[in-house]
Amino acid sequence: MADKSPQRAVKIVDPTTNTAGASIQTPDPSLIDYGLVARGDLKVRLATDYLMEQANNLTPIFQVIAGNAATISLKSAVTGRIRVLQMYLRFNDAVNFYLRDTTPTNLMGTASNPLKYTADNHFILFFSPLGWIQTAVNKGLQLVRTSTTTITFSGSFTYVEI
Repeated sequence: MADKSPQRAVKIVDPTTNTAGASIQTPDPSLIDYGLVARGDLKVRLATDYLMEQANNLTPIFQVIAGNAATISLKSAVTGRIRVLQMYLRFNDAVNFYLRDTTPTNLMGTASNPLKYTADNHFILFFSPLGWIQTAVNKGLQLVRTSTTTITFSGSFTYVEI
């Protein structure tokens, strides 16, 4: 019996120039836009050098952060929005905090319902290509400590500007 599943075109893209080449037919929609064809072989590539937002390439940016003030600017305002894809924070003492943009609009936690961590704990948002939080247009990203005790934190986060 012949396969009657719908066929889908796989666009072959040269990742160095981002130009389309040949296309082939496949019934598997998960094969769309996988990478480069060289010498007749289909090579699958995980593209970690950029992400896509509609037709726009977005370059992930890695930023190291540290501080101990009550309100800390993690990233100053950008044209567009800041979308956080991953975050890691380590605190040296118990802390209550939340994340907001410079509007200020709360993005994760609030002053009355903060994120609560014990001493020597880690705050981790694992990598998500869809993002965890996103600022308003032309706004920066801040960490606000609601605990009265001064704490020190360090860490990093990865974001894209959209």
